[in-house]
Amino acid sequence: SEFIRQHANDDVKTLALLGKRFPKVDLPYALDQIRGRQLARTKLPAWANTEGIVYPPHLNMEQCSSEQTALYKQEIAIRLLKELPAESEPTFADLTGGFGVDFAFMAAHFSPAIYVERQPLLCQLVQHNLNALHLGHAKVVCADAESHLERMEKVLCIYLDPARRDKNGAKTVLIEHCSPDVLLLLPKLLAKSCLLMVKLSPMLHWQQAIKQMHERGAWVRQMHIVAVKNECKELLFLVIDVPKGVVNP
Repeated sequence: SEFIRQHANDDVKTLALLGKRFPKVDLPYALDQIRGRQLARTKLPAWANTEGIVYPPHLNMEQCSSEQTALYKQEIAIRLLKELPAESEPTFADLTGGFGVDFAFMAAHFSPAIYVERQPLLCQLVQHNLNALHLGHAKVVCADAESHLERMEKVLCIYLDPARRDKNGAKTVLIEHCSPDVLLLLPKLLAKSCLLMVKLSPMLHWQQAIKQMHERGAWVRQMHIVAVKNECKELLFLVIDVPKGVVNP
């Protein structure tokens, strides 16, 4: 809107205090767009320069991946595709879509690519943004990860970025405290994919997490420590079924 364009570089807190001066403006939405694009200029520069991108509430912007970390995951996805036989279908599903940054960067190389998110508002927003990013082949599904996992067909790759906050909004670190519970879902996740990619907290005790996954029949093929400017941002686990013949992975 014109209000958003006029105030694109203004301080959001100051604008919020002046809200009564703009009775015809949907101020919460406008402030999300102004603040979102300001943050995107450093966090998601390609999106900030894309016409038509709509930004989510501030918490979702804070929690979403940066362009740098999303590009790194995209590189891993491309390497995975190069390992496949020529006749393999490059199918992909992100079961915890959120703002869709990781999904969008990886979906460009998979078809079909399925985005799954339980919040209807985010689903609508991401559908709009996928069109703006020319990713019309991607499909948006409004559902929780557990229910969609039950009914989905097997895909080449499943991506999971479980929420790392408890019911009170406090940050959690242990893998079993994330939502959805990756350890509980592991058998079904591995049954419905050839490769499982899981993004977890940089504070995670990764040796313990690997041990827990192995105990549930999973093989951690690779673990990537993803850092930007020497700051660890996330841990990325590439998980498959335990290969036949392996007793103690």
